Amino acid sequence: MKKRIWSKAVSIFTAILLVVGIVPNTTITALAAGEDAPNTLYVGNERLSLGKDSYWTTNQDPGALTPCTGSGDDWNVKYESSSNTLTLRGASIQGGSNAVSAPYGSGIYALSHSGQPVSLTIELIGENTITGNYGIFLNAEISAYSYGTNATLTITGENNGSLGVSGSDHGIYVKSGSGDASLNIKNVAVTSSTNGNYAAGVYVMSSPFATDSPNISLSVDGGSLTTSASEGNDGIQFYVGASEATSATTSLTVSDNAIVDARNGGISALRISETLPTPTPTGDNRSGIVFDGSTGTVYGDVTLDESLTINQGETLTIPEGSTLNSNGNLTNKGTILASGGTLEGTLSNGTRPTTPNITEQPYDYTVTEGEDATFTVEASAWSETLTYQWQQSTDNGSSWTNIESETNASYTINSTNTSMNGYQYRCVVTGSGGVSVISQTATLTVQAKPASVPVTGVKLNKDSLTLQEKGSDTLSATVVPADATNQDVIWKSSDTSIATVSADGTVTAISAGTATITATAKDGSGVSASCTLTVTHGKMVQTPKKDATCTVDGTEEYWTCEICGKHFEDESGTILTTPEENKIQATGHSYGEPVWNWSEDGKTCTVTFTCEKDETHKETPKVTVTSAEKAPATCTEAGVTTYTATVEFNGKTYTDTKDVADIPATGHSYGEPVWSWAEDGKTCKVTFTCEKDENHKKTPEVKVTSAVKTPATCTEKGVTTYTATVEFNGKTYTDTKDLTDIPATGHSYGEPVWNWSEDGKTCTV
Repeated sequence: MKKRIWSKAVSIFTAILLVVGIVPNTTITALAAGEDAPNTLYVGNERLSLGKDSYWTTNQDPGALTPCTGSGDDWNVKYESSSNTLTLRGASIQGGSNAVSAPYGSGIYALSHSGQPVSLTIELIGENTITGNYGIFLNAEISAYSYGTNATLTITGENNGSLGVSGSDHGIYVKSGSGDASLNIKNVAVTSSTNGNYAAGVYVMSSPFATDSPNISLSVDGGSLTTSASEGNDGIQFYVGASEATSATTSLTVSDNAIVDARNGGISALRISETLPTPTPTGDNRSGIVFDGSTGTVYGDVTLDESLTINQGETLTIPEGSTLNSNGNLTNKGTILASGGTLEGTLSNGTRPTTPNITEQPYDYTVTEGEDATFTVEASAWSETLTYQWQQSTDNGSSWTNIESETNASYTINSTNTSMNGYQYRCVVTGSGGVSVISQTATLTVQAKPASVPVTGVKLNKDSLTLQEKGSDTLSATVVPADATNQDVIWKSSDTSIATVSADGTVTAISAGTATITATAKDGSGVSASCTLTVTHGKMVQTPKKDATCTVDGTEEYWTCEICGKHFEDESGTILTTPEENKIQATGHSYGEPVWNWSEDGKTCTVTFTCEKDETHKETPKVTVTSAEKAPATCTEAGVTTYTATVEFNGKTYTDTKDVADIPATGHSYGEPVWSWAEDGKTCKVTFTCEKDENHKKTPEVKVTSAVKTPATCTEKGVTTYTATVEFNGKTYTDTKDLTDIPATGHSYGEPVWNWSEDGKTCTV
């Protein structure tokens, strides 16, 4: 099964590549229940009883299964006989070691009844693996003398279902008896690989008994199929077993964004004598991607739901009529070739690559041997940098090779010779975002040097032409003499940004300006004629001048062409400009001095800045108010607080102050009274002095009373106590003063008292 053996078959199959997408899905005629059931079904080494439903668990012993009840979650393998459905639920299945007889070491093996079709549906739940000599082998060829008819293997399941299949021979092997062989994958991810020689990751074949017109088909409807093989072998192979089956056909169908990935090994077919045309996707969901080796192709309108990487050296082609929405899941390290199709969405790195637009295609070139031939392409991709690679085909476009070092927009062949006649040339234009397009094919015609009538003149039907942007007209050229051997001319515009010209002389105006349209005789004589083309703008719409205000930009006057949308300084559209260049910057505010508005108590303050250019523009920024004591309070006077308002505005600090006598007077604190008595004690004054300020004195009225303290005697004066009383600040204060001011009463003698001595001699009185 080595590819070197298949080179011819591979090229044939490449020509049909692949009926992908791309033919309607294969229709499988419904059979009566059990009619297409396997005669024999092995899972590992376990032969299942086909007349009843059964449940099994997988274990570590190679090929072994353990029966179970199927209740709850205790099973990995379930077989439903009524629907020929084998359900794998997190199963790990390994084939046995006997590869000589049934089940041939297969992980799963199903064999048909004689004369009957065989079908098996494998339903996947979760992740499952199958290994063996063959991973899965569905067989409708019983022996050299007995066989069934059609063989149909369907792998389906839940959205998260997956299956990894590997075989030392084929990974997945579907073999018909006398009829068709088909493998159908729906809404699951399947990988199938082989590490053997002369083996394929997926091998679908008709047996030698299918001698009529068997169809060998592979269908992937949603989900994916990824195959791989050892070096020199195929990822996917379609094989016709009977050389008599000259009408055998193959089909590979993808739909619903399916991906068939045979980058490791590619896709081939053997003994396919009748090729199928490349179809166009039909229906609502006929879409998918197929990789045959390093070359991938998009069919229909595909939206990537899973990540996909285009590796270095690989190419993904989006042909005409197809669309690929990368959906943020595409990583491009190779080449994306937008061959008439459309790439939408962003790549996985967040970039949105631009598909280059070829504005001037290379055209067929006819020269006489020995002359030079130049092919030119013009393209753009917005701001992306473009690279070019010219290719040559010497087999009428069947194969193309890169021309070494020809990586410019023009390619010149020097000194052509007749062996180059019919060679074809094209250019691959690639943007820096990794998306490529291929120019149209240009054919080189190299004529031998015949005795020919050269062109001596070229005349145009117009020598001047005026068109409005996007307008068009057709020029015609007449070659002189009328019997010149080569009557063809080559049309060229001197400036394709002003106008382009097609091969039939149709001039299309692009933008205002002047260009020369030249028709040059194609016989190489160099004779030409020119027409001066003037392209004018459409209606010019004025944007009048508008002065700027403090806050709104103004604009200078400018004009806009209704057709091209470009802007000009003048109505005639000669001087390009932009709205930004004509913008008059807003003047900005010019605020005067602030106006402060204090509250009565000085605790709050507002400020207003008014624009001197427009008094309706006012700003009232937030004010911060702080306070400090300016003059302390006294006994009798309130203290003063200085309030300071501060505001930051337009990078400058403004302040204002307000003094408020809001610190209450402390009041007097009088000490003890000082009494001042008159000498005679009849009057008294009192003085109270403020302890906080000795200048503050009070002399309230004093009431003086008196009382005899010590009465006078005949010889001694009496004493009077004088008491001073004053009421002050709600309190009664008193002081006393004693004066000896009561005169002595003096003596008042009464009758004498005589005191005689006994003898009468003496007497006292």
